[in-house]
Amino acid sequence: MVLWGGLRPIVSQVVADVFALFVFSNAIVSKPSTRSSALMGAAAGVTIAYSGNLTNRWTVNFPMIPLIILQMLRLFIPEDKHRWISRILFALSALLIFASACLCILFPAVELAPMKSLGDYNVGVVDLYLPVKLHFTSPFADTQHVVPSEQDHATIRILYPTVEEPMSISYLRPRTSEVYCEENMKHSAPPPLRPYSWMIHGWRLIQVPAKHHATLASPPDKGFPVIFYSHGLGGSAEMYAYQTHALAAQGYVVVVLDHTDGSAPVVSRKDGTLLRRNETILEQWFNGFQDEYRLSRQTMTAYRAQELLAVVEGVLRLNYETLPELEESGLDFRNQLNSADIHYMGHSFGGATALHAAKYRPPRSVLAHDPASDWLPTESRLSLFDVGRMKESTVNHTYWTRGGTVAVSAMEMEDNHENEKSVTLSLHDTTELLLLFSEEWYSKKWSGSDVLKDMHDRKVLGPVGGKSHFGVIHGAFHQEFSDACMLTPLWIAREVGLTGLRNPLDTAKEIHVETSSFLRGLQQGI
Repeated sequence: MVLWGGLRPIVSQVVADVFALFVFSNAIVSKPSTRSSALMGAAAGVTIAYSGNLTNRWTVNFPMIPLIILQMLRLFIPEDKHRWISRILFALSALLIFASACLCILFPAVELAPMKSLGDYNVGVVDLYLPVKLHFTSPFADTQHVVPSEQDHATIRILYPTVEEPMSISYLRPRTSEVYCEENMKHSAPPPLRPYSWMIHGWRLIQVPAKHHATLASPPDKGFPVIFYSHGLGGSAEMYAYQTHALAAQGYVVVVLDHTDGSAPVVSRKDGTLLRRNETILEQWFNGFQDEYRLSRQTMTAYRAQELLAVVEGVLRLNYETLPELEESGLDFRNQLNSADIHYMGHSFGGATALHAAKYRPPRSVLAHDPASDWLPTESRLSLFDVGRMKESTVNHTYWTRGGTVAVSAMEMEDNHENEKSVTLSLHDTTELLLLFSEEWYSKKWSGSDVLKDMHDRKVLGPVGGKSHFGVIHGAFHQEFSDACMLTPLWIAREVGLTGLRNPLDTAKEIHVETSSFLRGLQQGI
């Protein structure tokens, strides 16, 4: 059964919720006794133990505590002598049970829909601290822990095809799940709710069908194609599970990086430390320094791209030398990867990261979902919005971010190109492009989407005679490229503008179909 915008109820957790509500409902209509109190205590213990802790199913556990207290009071208050007090206790108890039942419906225990039907494979998962060499200083080196260069590593998750039967694995990494929820609420929730991270602790119950350290499937003749995924602002390796798992099920090795620029909710480091989200540069925006803010984001994009490229080199190195961690888990990627068939993919900030990285190490294609073009450094921005391909355009060349706009005419763009001399090769000459936008961003012409659409319509997007494509997911909102809308009850997602009238699962499927169709066209040469 599909529930709340694409999520499915976790049947065992629903049974546990119903069991607890039944026991407590039976207790309040029965005569107070030590037996009924013991049953309530047992139900409470089972409920808390099954959900993992008190807050994971707060919809049941929070009302349960005062309910137990009320029922204990009934033991010491003779009903025949204090009937009015007993009635008050009964009414309060019934109200708590009713409230709990409503909360369970409004905030159900759910899981992502299985993605096996989207491909021929099941999905294997391995989390790694990948040795890398960075040539760029972190923008937050003064405020966050930075590992010395000789010990540099990246925190990555590799999703890969397997024929082994999947198991249920935690959607969020257990070690960082609590901090993950805390940072998400701190930066994304309405101000009054930000301290209450337990409100989304239900995410810690979500399971996805995959298997840790499963055996890699037999590769095609040239090896598996590899997709390197860069998450958006506030995202992580986990937050794009639907799209990344679906691609792995279709025969791609998908490498997802947790960026250390401060844009991820939390990043686990090899030495045991945790890097939390760092959004101090937002003060520039709120203080009216929009240009400085944009430049700061562009600096972060450059750093992220260096991280991504370091991961590309590190993963491709696994094609001829392995790591002790992989040997221990029985995994071996040697001679299994097609190093000539790599793709960069990303959403929002990650889309900009993928485009900027492609300027320096061209992949076979870039798959950019709602890319934040205004956060591209000058050289890659002018490489994407290539003035040579814009001369016949009648569209005003405007760049947008979610926080503001910068309008640049075709003539001004040409002047910038001539003055800065920073673009020696157009991105369109080297890389196939899939630029997929939500209707939310496209309808507002954010991120230069109208310009890119114009380039596509005039057949100057990407290499001459290539397969580059511009598309719009109608009815979609920006956040629907991630799992956020499928983790949030639909009534909340629509109220806060995460999603529109469409079922987010339908939107996610369409995004995947557009992406996989583009990749299939490249593979088949059609």
